[in-house]
Amino acid sequence: YNLSGLPTPTFLDQGLRFTAILFRPKHDTTAPLRDGANDHHHQLSPAEARVLAAIPGSGATVADIALKLDRSTSAVHKHLTSLRTAGLVAIVGGRGTPTTRYTTIRG
Repeated sequence: YNLSGLPTPTFLDQGLRFTAILFRPKHDTTAPLRDGANDHHHQLSPAEARVLAAIPGSGATVADIALKLDRSTSAVHKHLTSLRTAGLVAIVGGRGTPTTRYTTIRG
């Protein structure tokens, strides 16, 4: 947390694109961030929690999750990116292909 009491922003350098994720105050839902040396927590938004809960043990594609939640694939992909950054979701298969599956990481 920074001096404003908000979670520390997440910065993603993706080569040609740089993304800064700023967090608002959230409910009390937290999950550990697996970053090795540090013991931080990623506070899940309600939407992130729904996306995480929609992933079955066998994994799911972005389209599967979007259909299950009645959300757009772009919205689901945004939340999956945040969940991947937090170490809660992993990619199985090649990035950017329709058959790419996302699985939850249980710690």
